[in-house]
Amino acid sequence: MTRRFIDGWFVFCICLIGCAVGTAGLADDAATGEDKAAKATKEDAAAKTLKDEFVETKHSLSGYLRDQYMMELNGVIVDSGAINFQTLRFGPGNDLPEVCFLPTYTATAWYHKKLSDELQSLSVAEVVQRAEKFAYARYAPALLRGTSLGNSERARVAKGLAELTGLSNEYILSANLRIPMSRFGKELLRDEERTIGRFDSRYSSQDRDSAGERYEFDASGAAIIGPFMACLNDYMRRDLKYEDRRVYEILTGNVQPWSYDQFEGRYVDASETLRRAMTANPFLKLFVACGYYDLATPHHAMRYTIDHLGLSKQRQKNVTVKHYEGALTGSGALIGSSVSSQSLKRLLAFQPAWIVCSRRPASSSSDACLPIRTGIRCSPKDLDCR
Repeated sequence: MTRRFIDGWFVFCICLIGCAVGTAGLADDAATGEDKAAKATKEDAAAKTLKDEFVETKHSLSGYLRDQYMMELNGVIVDSGAINFQTLRFGPGNDLPEVCFLPTYTATAWYHKKLSDELQSLSVAEVVQRAEKFAYARYAPALLRGTSLGNSERARVAKGLAELTGLSNEYILSANLRIPMSRFGKELLRDEERTIGRFDSRYSSQDRDSAGERYEFDASGAAIIGPFMACLNDYMRRDLKYEDRRVYEILTGNVQPWSYDQFEGRYVDASETLRRAMTANPFLKLFVACGYYDLATPHHAMRYTIDHLGLSKQRQKNVTVKHYEGALTGSGALIGSSVSSQSLKRLLAFQPAWIVCSRRPASSSSDACLPIRTGIRCSPKDLDCR
């Protein structure tokens, strides 16, 4: 039996948070449904999809391509993924984000040296593992109890949170054990009069004053969006020879109306579409790349989503999750990380023609916080790009 695959391979890559929205203005005329269908004529070609951040929520691309164009993918790479928005949206009645963000709070506090000497002596992977265990074993049950939680258990949980976040015990108790990301970003370095980034929590900056409840802007976004824009515009015009009078926008509201009708009355969640695609196609592999310092799409939120897909034991073998000492900035978890891309190449023999990356000096440490510099392009033979 033959399978219809996309001609050769294609990479669907939208960089930075919200670029699925931001690039819509330029992408509308670039590819029609007929164009996509026309590419599905070659038999037995390798099909891969690289998905970054919130693009999954449009239709869950893998399921959409299968249902709409009968395109079968053999691999999906989710880079800094957001599939179930319930894991990300802080608000009354939804305690799930508190649990999912805690390990990234711990990684961030570890990076900024706000933890105890004992925890600082551990690697970031080890300290995050402790936070994940605490999140499920102690923190989640306490939040589920709500106001029925006893004072003694409340105090024990607050103490554990203080140890893992670098925040004071008093602050955590006054916040009723619930710490939205916007508050954490302001509070962690308050004594230094600095705030931390959302896309990449290794970055820090300053607000007008230190008395506020939330930070004024994303320190990491301010650091990397300019270089990213310069790199993308240069690539589009110099290499692709693409000219358009419209201005490329990373984050914009100029794509309305943006319909979420299918999710009306509930959180946006494309996980069921992904589950159906992986269940129907036994050859579809899922590779998830997560950054330890990503406070926009934290790694434990993605872990929770994968654990709740409802995949059979057999299909679970098709899922691979890797963690990197990076964040969302630039091109997801892989930017700012010194890790080799061999794991990706082994999974799908993934050989892109180019990849935007930041070059790391050989003398720099693995946890160094570097912005994207000039969007250096790497050949398939040089994917490490360090």
